[in-house]
Amino acid sequence: MILAMGYELSREVLRSDRLAQQLRTNQLELAHLSRVSVLGEMAGALAHEVNQPLAAILSNAQVGSRSMNKGEPDLVEIHAILDDIANDAKRAGGIIHGMRAMLKKDQPPDPHPLPVNPTIHQVLAMLQGEISSRGVTIELELEEPLPHVHFNRVELQQVLINLVMNSLDAMTQNPRGAQLKVSTARDGNHVVLTIHDSGPGIAADIMPQLFDPFFSTKPGGLGLGLPISKSIAEHFGAQLHATNHPHGGAMFELRMQSADALSEKAETPSNPNKP
Repeated sequence: MILAMGYELSREVLRSDRLAQQLRTNQLELAHLSRVSVLGEMAGALAHEVNQPLAAILSNAQVGSRSMNKGEPDLVEIHAILDDIANDAKRAGGIIHGMRAMLKKDQPPDPHPLPVNPTIHQVLAMLQGEISSRGVTIELELEEPLPHVHFNRVELQQVLINLVMNSLDAMTQNPRGAQLKVSTARDGNHVVLTIHDSGPGIAADIMPQLFDPFFSTKPGGLGLGLPISKSIAEHFGAQLHATNHPHGGAMFELRMQSADALSEKAETPSNPNKP
């Protein structure tokens, strides 16, 4: 009888493991679809962002060609032109690399120590065309230095893109003086990332449904961005909350675990009295 119970218990454990794996696979599929949807909405702005450095490369190449045709070309000027071309190529490559990473369907790598502030700069660079076209001013208040967090880059980028795009949509009702403040700070063993917009805030009747799947106040919206962001955050032991700022506008707070704190916790014996 004991053997039979043990066999049934083993089957239940295996079944639970398979269900957990299937749930994670389904979450990754949904997250990928959400990334594709968001990038589809941003296609025009992203094309503009890639076109800018390409146009600058062409312009600098033409200037450099004319300079080389002179009897005695200015080598200092040529060097500066080549530096500009290299920087613009890196900028265009960075945007395309970010898009490819977001569109990949492969399972993201395991979490690893990740710097938050550079990831914020990368996301804002990807969204610059969208931000500019809406006339939104970005205010950054990023604490330095900050510990790395327990996350992976693509999924943190996805959360940030969802939150920033959500804030940009919220401020369409207030196009004049639209401002988005992005801040980071250390709080004990956590890094707190806050996004505060100057929109109308979150209505009281909407707040309880804000993170519900398929709930959206935007015409044609899928209602997946915020629930997927919350699911991703929880998968990495982080918390995502929304509230209204006392001075107006909505505020989203992503509270992430410090990679250093997790490492120290893993190295600490469960019973310090044991040798």
